[in-house]
Amino acid sequence: MRMTQIVDRAVVGRTRNNKGSTKTVVNNSVPRTSEIIYTPLQPIAPSNSAVTVGPFTPPINSMMPPSIRVRVKVQDNTFLIPIPHSDSEVRTVSWLAEQATQRYYQMCGLRPKLSLKKEGALLSPQDPIIHVLQSNEEVLAEVQAWDLPPLVDRYTRACDSLRQAVNGLVLRACEAQESSTCFRLSNLSLNKEHLTPMLRALKLQTATRRLCLSANRLGDDAMDELLASLVTMPNLTLLDLSSNCITHEGLRKLCDPSTPSRDTPFQSLEELNLSLNPLGDGSSQLIASLIRSCPRLSTLKLQACGLTAKFLQHSRLLLSEAMKERILRCCGEDQMKIHPGGDMGLQDPVFLCWSASRCL
Repeated sequence: MRMTQIVDRAVVGRTRNNKGSTKTVVNNSVPRTSEIIYTPLQPIAPSNSAVTVGPFTPPINSMMPPSIRVRVKVQDNTFLIPIPHSDSEVRTVSWLAEQATQRYYQMCGLRPKLSLKKEGALLSPQDPIIHVLQSNEEVLAEVQAWDLPPLVDRYTRACDSLRQAVNGLVLRACEAQESSTCFRLSNLSLNKEHLTPMLRALKLQTATRRLCLSANRLGDDAMDELLASLVTMPNLTLLDLSSNCITHEGLRKLCDPSTPSRDTPFQSLEELNLSLNPLGDGSSQLIASLIRSCPRLSTLKLQACGLTAKFLQHSRLLLSEAMKERILRCCGEDQMKIHPGGDMGLQDPVFLCWSASRCL
C-alpha cells in the first residue's frame, strides 16, 4: 500500500466590483485540512527476461583423479616428488628416477645414475608409476654409477646450479690440475661463496691425495660442504686448512660423531694442518676426537691456534687416551710424529713423546 500526503493549501483569487475596488476571494472547494490518501500497490508482473536456474554442474577440473606424490630416498636425502596427471603422457619409473637425479644434483652437485627399488624388488624403468606405486609410498634409489664430466665442467655446472658467477682463478686451477693427485687452491682469500661450487666439483675426485686450501676464508659455515666432499675422497692423505678462520665450532662439524655422514672421512689421512686458526683452549675435546677418527694420522699441526697450558687441563685424559690409541695403531712403523706446536706446553709429558722425533 502506498501513502500519499497532500499538503494544506487554499486557492486565492481577486474579483473587481462595480465600484472598481478589488477583494480577495477564497475558494473553499479545496479542503484546508491535510488529507492522506491510501493507494494500494499493484503487484509487479514478472519480467519476460527472467533467467531460469538449472541444476549445478561441477567444473571439469574437479573430475580429475587425485594427484600422486612419491618419496625417493637417495643416500641420506629423501625427496618428495609429485607425479602430475596427464591424459597424453604416461609417467614411468625412469621418469621418476630422472626427477630424483635432478633434485640430488641441485642439492649436492653430483648426477647419479639411479635404479629404484620397492621393498627389495627392483622396479622396471618402463613400468607406469601408477601401476606399481601408490601416493606417499617411499622407494629406495641405489646409485649404479656417477656422471663425472671433466673437473672444469663440473665446476661450471656447480656455479650454474648455485646461480653464481664463475671465478677465473678457480677455473684456471681446475684446468691445470685436472688429472693431478694434488689439488692446490691456496693464498687466494676465497670465501664460502666462491669455494662452495669448487668443493662440490671435487666430490668423487678419488685420485686426489693432497688437498691444500690454506689462506682462504672457509670459516665455520663452509665446514658442512667441505665434509661432504672429504667423505668422497678415500685416498686423501694430506689436508691443509691453515689460516681459514676456523674456530672450535667449525672443528666440531668435522669431527662430531653426531653429525650424519654417508661414510667415515679421514681413513687414509696422514697429515692435517690446522695452524693459524683461532681454535682456542676449548677445542681440546674436539682435537682428541679428531685424532681418534684418523687411524693413520701421523702429523697434526696446530701452530698459532691460541692454545695455552689450559688446553691440556680441559681434556687431559681424553688427549692422553687418544695418543695412547695412536701408539697401539702405529706399532711397528718407523716413526711417530704428532706435533702439537709451539705455544701449547711442550714440557707436558703427554706431548714430549710425540715431539721428540721432530719439531716444527
